[in-house]
Amino acid sequence: MLDDSSNLDFNFWPSFADSMLAVVFILVVILVFVAQQGLTGLSDIRESQGIVVESIAARYDGTLDTLQQSPTESKYVIRNDGESEVTVAQDVQLQRITFSGNVLFSQNDYRLTRRGEKVLQNVGESIQPQLSRVRQIQIEGHTDLFPTDQYPGGNLELGARRARSVFRFLEQQVGIDPVQHLMSTTSYGPYSPVGRSPGDDYGREKLRKANDSEEKRRRNRRVELLLFYGDSDSSAVAADRSSSAK
Repeated sequence: MLDDSSNLDFNFWPSFADSMLAVVFILVVILVFVAQQGLTGLSDIRESQGIVVESIAARYDGTLDTLQQSPTESKYVIRNDGESEVTVAQDVQLQRITFSGNVLFSQNDYRLTRRGEKVLQNVGESIQPQLSRVRQIQIEGHTDLFPTDQYPGGNLELGARRARSVFRFLEQQVGIDPVQHLMSTTSYGPYSPVGRSPGDDYGREKLRKANDSEEKRRRNRRVELLLFYGDSDSSAVAADRSSSAK
């Protein structure tokens, strides 16, 4: 008489192995699909960023120079009469548009000049068609270390007022909805000169050295427009990348 238990053992293990192979195959298919979707998303983001740069250059009364270009990071500068006025630095997730201090505002003023309005209108209209890929917009105001007594809050207040002026213009004149695109403002005043990143070992002496020439102070006087990109269906926010592409 045959032993039924041994027969069951013999049939069970091949069946279990086949099941495991099927599970592994399904997982591989899922991973390949996710990877392909991710690559497609990155390709779309790069395309949107490229369109923004090309559109700004086409609308801007100046010349576009490529400072750096790679599959993951790029940097461009728009010059007018040889002076750097708008810089665009980007990686796969963040596009940082930097306006030199004299482009949008007069010295110690937070009201947009007429030329500043024109420049910001051109940049805003270049961004607008690509907003489906933008998940968050941050506007940062930066100043040099030279003190000002024109505002109660000093340079920090000046930076904040300038950022708010850009915010209002993009909302009211360009038509960018701050609710839909999570648009916000902040001011670093003189405390985040060009080249500084969060986490740097920084003190008053380094801050002073970052402002010890007119050229450095000129570069530090700026407004930065940060566009955080991602799939249009994604709900994640990459605020921790705000220090990238400086």
